Amino acid sequence: MGVAGVFRLQDPPPAEGLRRALDTVQARHPMLRAHLTGSHRSPSLALIADPPPIPLTTRERTSEGEWLDVVGDILNGAVDSRRGPLMACTYLQDPAEVAGDLVLAFDHVGIDARSASTLAAEMIGHWADPSQPSESPATELPPPVDDVMPDRLRGVGRLRKVARFMRDQAADEMAYQARWKGEPMPVRSRARCLPLTRTLDVAATRALVRASRTRRLTMGSVVAAALLRAAATELGVDRPRPLRAISFADLRPHLEPPQPLDVVGCYMTMIRTTLDTAPDDDLWALAQRHQDLTRAATSRDEHLMSAAMSKTLMQGILAAKRMRMSTSAVSYAGPLPVTEQIGGTTVTAVHGFIANNRLGPFATAFAAIVGGRLTWDFVMLDSDLDEPGAHRVADATVDLLTQGVTT
Repeated sequence: MGVAGVFRLQDPPPAEGLRRALDTVQARHPMLRAHLTGSHRSPSLALIADPPPIPLTTRERTSEGEWLDVVGDILNGAVDSRRGPLMACTYLQDPAEVAGDLVLAFDHVGIDARSASTLAAEMIGHWADPSQPSESPATELPPPVDDVMPDRLRGVGRLRKVARFMRDQAADEMAYQARWKGEPMPVRSRARCLPLTRTLDVAATRALVRASRTRRLTMGSVVAAALLRAAATELGVDRPRPLRAISFADLRPHLEPPQPLDVVGCYMTMIRTTLDTAPDDDLWALAQRHQDLTRAATSRDEHLMSAAMSKTLMQGILAAKRMRMSTSAVSYAGPLPVTEQIGGTTVTAVHGFIANNRLGPFATAFAAIVGGRLTWDFVMLDSDLDEPGAHRVADATVDLLTQGVTT
């Protein structure tokens, strides 16, 4: 899966210094010197003995929104993960050289939102100040999730939890299919990703956070409920139905030892919930159900089990090729650790997009708070929606949140 990170800059350093900055961070982080090896059914990561440099394309920006076209190319293409490295960079420079858009492409196997933000800040820092000292390079890849699981999920304890997890997943699948009696979202033979973005201003974001806290709801559950409700409306779900929502959780603080943000790697997990929904559902009631289900799942360590069993689960979905993973999926990163001022350069906006595929959810988004603003970076599929339809889902999601604050 391709991931695109966008950092919009004001007063960027001279473009010629970007190559050196990329080389500096590549030398420090083993994941940027790695590639995928092994078979397609059983791939693994390995360091490259003589890694090629991170690919860099620099060109003049022809329009304010050109960066979104580059994102589309990334999501519908792929980083050459077999050759490596697992990252590429495109820099769009404003003709007046007072602004620029830094667009980073990653293979999702090697990075998550937290480490991508930290890596970008480090890279921009070296770009802005060539004299800035670099930390000592690491020589080994970061540990895989299985190697840093908590003690309770090792040995016999792990086997019991895996058995329960797989049993519960199978039961949920059978119940879901029995109640739907037919797939509401067909699987097409091909699909292309359509990226689009929306941003709430600072005042609207603060109001939403306050309203969520007043109701003792996490922002993660609120944004998940909004996208699920908007997707259901676009799908024409006109009576009570079970719908599936995927949320992604940061595993770093739950591992032993916890993995710091400056370790470039992918330490995230998928939690899939099945929610009974109705056309007249209130946003807050739906968010409460999502939160209750998610907390119950994490109390059973399902977030950790999902990470440990992700390969098996994905192989089952890909082998069947007859059912979509869920109705919606949101990766909510919360307030991103982004420094807005790096040297003389200002980071004016940050965006993140995660590729979808024809077996993936109907509507997906990466949401985060940057500079006090809640930003939604949506990815829809052209096999499900034309461009106006994709914009309807995005607008409906934001409208639900802003209207919810007043109710």
